[in-house]
Amino acid sequence: MEVNTLDIIKEWRTKIPPKELVKRNLPFANIEEKINKAYTLFGLRRAGKTFMMFQYYMALSREREVAYINMEDERLKLLPQSEVQKTLEDLVKQKVLLLIDEVQSMPHWASWLNRMIEMHGSSIIVSGSSSFLRTQNIPRVLRGRTISKQIFPPSIEEAKRFLQRELSSVDKENLLRWGTMPEVLKVQSEAVRQDLLQEYYRTIIERDIKDVNNLRKIEEFESFLYFIINSPLVSAGKMERVLKSAGKPLSKRTILKYMSFSEDAFIVFFVPIFVRSSRAREQYPKKVYLADNGFLTALLPRVSKGRLLENLVADELTKRGFEPGRTLFYWKSQKDYEVDFVLLEGSHVKQLIQVAYSLDEEKTRKREERALVKASRELGCKDLLVLTWDEEGEVERDGKRIVYKPVWKWLFGFG
Repeated sequence: MEVNTLDIIKEWRTKIPPKELVKRNLPFANIEEKINKAYTLFGLRRAGKTFMMFQYYMALSREREVAYINMEDERLKLLPQSEVQKTLEDLVKQKVLLLIDEVQSMPHWASWLNRMIEMHGSSIIVSGSSSFLRTQNIPRVLRGRTISKQIFPPSIEEAKRFLQRELSSVDKENLLRWGTMPEVLKVQSEAVRQDLLQEYYRTIIERDIKDVNNLRKIEEFESFLYFIINSPLVSAGKMERVLKSAGKPLSKRTILKYMSFSEDAFIVFFVPIFVRSSRAREQYPKKVYLADNGFLTALLPRVSKGRLLENLVADELTKRGFEPGRTLFYWKSQKDYEVDFVLLEGSHVKQLIQVAYSLDEEKTRKREERALVKASRELGCKDLLVLTWDEEGEVERDGKRIVYKPVWKWLFGFG
């Protein structure tokens, strides 16, 4: 028997909510029917956007008729797209609130959404793994018609909700190593966790990088991406020289393009140095962070706890709304003193953060504190914080107060 679009929508209704649904913090407190906007959720594949859509479905269906559809459902690809879009438009005309998952898989999706909003005065919730859903990248036809929010893997607080228990020392070590991707949180086997994360990685490269950018030299790109994942600091110029000496030459232009592809797929992000001149900033290396700690563990043969902890903090800062290159930077002096994170509020430096798994060596401790003091004087910031695995307290160094806090207290907002 042939299946049509309405049949697929009806089938999805029988699957919502899934048994394992754990509520997350929803980015839109209210979906206003009268505003007539496309509410867009975008971000890393498998980070939980679909379950957020289910959560919206459950909340909104109490008050009005709602329909959910995933545009990556392979059955939709066998149907004429005119039939798919006509069915969805008929539902809009009936004042059904649509939730369209992976909307970027719909041909001419932006023009279609614009027409639904303009002609039928409808609000629609959409999600996608494409950077085209970012506010600054929204196609021109939809400018001013969207309210966009980036969706990240669950926060540590949300991960605790998934686990349904107080976090033990083993739980904390697992979260540090394996991250918070929803499916990964469900399994106990490290081998299965690794398989899941490696499969996510391959799918992101295939669907969100290769397909989106019509990338042909996929092996070349994969070598590039593995190189930057291995590198906590990356510079296009230096990378060009290193790859050339390794017999894998890439032009600086190609390297910058590949960096953009990687960031647009939300698998990595790059934090620049803090200098007042944006032109000068481009001359310095950028720090490399992955969207979830699990990718570091699953993809690299060995990764230090120090790098994992710094990546965990970087991820949490982006989840709290700090944006690389706008409100999130690192700092480095001419004498190589470095501060891991510089947080801005407007043009004002709000806080300086150092991250260290352990500071048992006095030499290392003094260097971290000295870097904070120097940055504090140069940037005019008094809020100096060191995040460690388990150390707590405060010291005064050269007239500056430095607070030490266990990362877990900071993650939960305590202390």
